[in-house]
Amino acid sequence: MIRRAPPRPRPPRPPARAAGFTLLEILIALAIVSVALAAVMRTTGMLTTNNGVLRERALALLSAQNRLVELQLAPPALTASRDKAACPQGALNLVCDSRYADARQGARMVTVEVYLDQRPTPRLATLSGIVENRPP
Repeated sequence: MIRRAPPRPRPPRPPARAAGFTLLEILIALAIVSVALAAVMRTTGMLTTNNGVLRERALALLSAQNRLVELQLAPPALTASRDKAACPQGALNLVCDSRYADARQGARMVTVEVYLDQRPTPRLATLSGIVENRPP
């Protein structure tokens, strides 16, 4: 009988690679996520700030419209060329600066500029209109 040669031992298998992520991959992913979150937070902050500015400007425009209507209902003396009046809206302490110029006979051009708390800058709103000169 023929003898068979003993089987050769197989070379050892390389150890199986562990499943999962390496520490370097996790650190890179965390860096990417942190940059994205920082951008989201900055955008949220800018939107909040812009919303507040738009609210102030909208209220300032309402104050300018109110002041122009007041001047149309009770025109100022003919000698005045400028006056300031408080025109608060809600919690905002606004100041309306009205300037008068002759537009045509019997009427004056009125420009109302609205500022926040006596500060001339920044101007929040400007509105112009015609006011009829009426005798007192």
